[in-house]
Amino acid sequence: MARAKSLKVPRLAGSKEVADLIGISRVNVPNARKTKGFPEPIQTLASGPIWIEKEIVDYIESRMKKKANRKGES
Repeated sequence: MARAKSLKVPRLAGSKEVADLIGISRVNVPNARKTKGFPEPIQTLASGPIWIEKEIVDYIESRMKKKANRKGES
């Protein structure tokens, strides 16, 4: 019998997970979305927007690098 190839599905994150990753409350996620460079959700469901978790993590890491660079310039 042939083996079915497993489909790699990226981890998804809703507003609660995004808030937890960023370290803010869920009600502040709409404000965070207005920040330059914040990833666009891949879809908006009845329960709210969803993102690819890795895009949020990459966004956080890029913000941390920018902050570190600014501290180094001071």
